[in-house]
Amino acid sequence: MKRIALLAACVLLCLFFAPGARAAGYLTEIPEDRLILANALTGELRHACGDVWLVENERDLAALRGAGLAGYAEPNCELTVEANSWHIDAVHADDAWAHTDSQGAYDRRGTGVTIAVIDSGVEADNDDFNPERILPYRDFGNNQNGVDIWHGTFVAGIIAAQLDNGKGIDGVAPDVNILPVTITSNGVSDAFTAIRAIEYAAARADVINLSIGGGAASSFLERTCRNAVRNGTILVAAAGNYRTDETPSEKTVSYPAGYDCVISVSSCKRSGSSAEFDSLYSYFNSGVNVSAPGSSIRSLYLGGGTAVASGTSFAAPIVSSMAAMAKQVNPAINTEIFLSLLEATSTDLGEPGRDNYYGAGFVNIRAFLDKLDERYAIHYYSGQEEAEFAEPVPGDYSIADGEITLPEPVRKGWQFEGWYEDAELSGRPVTSIPTAATGERSFYARWRELPNEPPALTAAPAEAEASPASLDGLTEVAGFTAELNEWFADPEEEALRFTLVSGPGALEGSVYTYTPETEDAGREFTVTLRATDGHELSTEHSFLLRVGPLPVSRSILLSGERTAGASELPMEAAAELILY
Repeated sequence: MKRIALLAACVLLCLFFAPGARAAGYLTEIPEDRLILANALTGELRHACGDVWLVENERDLAALRGAGLAGYAEPNCELTVEANSWHIDAVHADDAWAHTDSQGAYDRRGTGVTIAVIDSGVEADNDDFNPERILPYRDFGNNQNGVDIWHGTFVAGIIAAQLDNGKGIDGVAPDVNILPVTITSNGVSDAFTAIRAIEYAAARADVINLSIGGGAASSFLERTCRNAVRNGTILVAAAGNYRTDETPSEKTVSYPAGYDCVISVSSCKRSGSSAEFDSLYSYFNSGVNVSAPGSSIRSLYLGGGTAVASGTSFAAPIVSSMAAMAKQVNPAINTEIFLSLLEATSTDLGEPGRDNYYGAGFVNIRAFLDKLDERYAIHYYSGQEEAEFAEPVPGDYSIADGEITLPEPVRKGWQFEGWYEDAELSGRPVTSIPTAATGERSFYARWRELPNEPPALTAAPAEAEASPASLDGLTEVAGFTAELNEWFADPEEEALRFTLVSGPGALEGSVYTYTPETEDAGREFTVTLRATDGHELSTEHSFLLRVGPLPVSRSILLSGERTAGASELPMEAAAELILY
């Protein structure tokens, strides 16, 4: 009978063992009449109860059994205190604690994000809180030191209790700032007080946790919630708990969780290594968005220490913590975007697809973090191979990025008229990818063909001048040269070819040159040049080219000779030039 009782006790204890639990020595049976010999052989025996003894190591156990002094033996399995932190493992919260940026800094613990806990107050001096991250409280319930009952401290602990400090518990988002907003007095509040609290918190917090609720809808409370959401604050609320006198029904709704602008969270209990909806108390209805652990949760209690409690009140702060992780990645993430992330990453439980118990599913922080890190491809469909981008274009993006301006392609002979997200080019054109966006993006270009236009004149002169050299060569020729690409421009920026239509001079490529001869002195010419583009469209330009008189050199003036075409200078002028 002793053997049977001992084995039964071992079975009960082993129900708490994790597979592969560590052992500290061995438990074995040693009859009383063999104890003297057994102690003489090992000297290390410790009495447990009856004929059960602890042997410190495997070597001694082998010696005892070899001498026939010990009977049945088993490892002395190590036991641990049940901490009721199953919710941490169930949602993979430790993945967020370990996540780092490229510099090795923790970047998913909610740093820089503020969660307002609108509740019964938070005991800020609990030694498992970081006092620097518990902001000054606001009390709408007229309580002493801003604390009414334990509930708010318990909720805040689930969110922001410190990690690995040997005290209390571990919070899901331990680096957030907590803004305590008290609305209860003796555990009770009303819509008027909640309206004031939400308006106050929305101006100061990124996320509002509402582990509160009532069965009556208030249009004024709903308006306040919508205003907060419109301003970018994410509101998370407990779906609600059944009272003992209530009959469970999908028509039962708690508010503010029942407003479609507020994320409603139902509660799950532990089920082996997974979770299942806790039908004992949790509301279920079409307004439930997601589910999270809420049953048998350990968190902080008034006066220090911890306690265990159950309720949708304790499922909501897990989702609020996830909202803080998202806001840390990009403050522009709003309720709509956050909800889409939740729905895309939650684990589907119960009936396949969405249901009234789990909503989109049971929250999964590991998958949620992967979604926050995901990069999405950007595809550009210009419609034409010859379309080009002047600069490198972004090929992907993430939810963390700011607004991305879409590049404009260039195509000769065509005018770009915008990007469209529909291959049929319907709807309105888009110019950017907004910040906090998600999903692979495809953009399709709309073009308008430009009419073919001939080259345009830009800075072509109406007149030009040149002069020949003097007969004795002492005065050099002054010709005229022009780069025709400075006179003409093609609308499509194509290369032009040039033709000398009439007039003196020569054309080499795009350079026109005229060098006057002696016989050209004093004459005027009309020069016509033509520019032609790739479409054989052309533009002509004519200008008057004046050739100056034949220069009079110093030698001619000294001899007094005259040459045809030379300047008819009066002798007084010539004399002045000579003296100079």
